Amino acid sequence: MSRCPRSRRRALKSGRPPVWTRRQLIDGIRWRTRTGAPWRDMPERYGPWDRAYDLFRRWQRDGA
Repeated sequence: MSRCPRSRRRALKSGRPPVWTRRQLIDGIRWRTRTGAPWRDMPERYGPWDRAYDLFRRWQRDGA
């Protein structure tokens, strides 16, 4: 079985590129846990609150 080089595998990835960086979403999660504010009150500079919440819940379910 032949393996594609790493750069080629990335090129084959399809789908829509992310609008918000993972760093922004993580910063939003950190902001929310630090302040204790509701998810919907998360500032827009961290991305959409529901995407940050989904990432947080996924990590919580995985035990991270």
